[in-house]
Amino acid sequence: MPDEAYRTAGVEVASSAAELWASVDVIARVRPPELGEVEHLRAGQTLISFFYPGQNTELLEQVRATGANVIAMDIEALEDAGLLSRQVAQNEPLLGEVESGEE
Repeated sequence: MPDEAYRTAGVEVASSAAELWASVDVIARVRPPELGEVEHLRAGQTLISFFYPGQNTELLEQVRATGANVIAMDIEALEDAGLLSRQVAQNEPLLGEVESGEE
């Protein structure tokens, strides 16, 4: 969709990636940030992405130095990948009941 379609719908479209990173408190993206993008992060900002911190230690340290928060997502390979898709499709709990801690 062209930017104008978003503007017509009332969305504010940033003129550059740097402007976008500077104007938001939460960034959600699929891929980890590239090294050049980390410089746009600021203290208190939150990045949600497939970050793979165990595999990206240099990137993790660079993000840590900015003071930004990271919510790292990952996917674990399962022996029976079909089990996961069936449970999600049927809306079944994957890990059992969550305990509230209340008695």
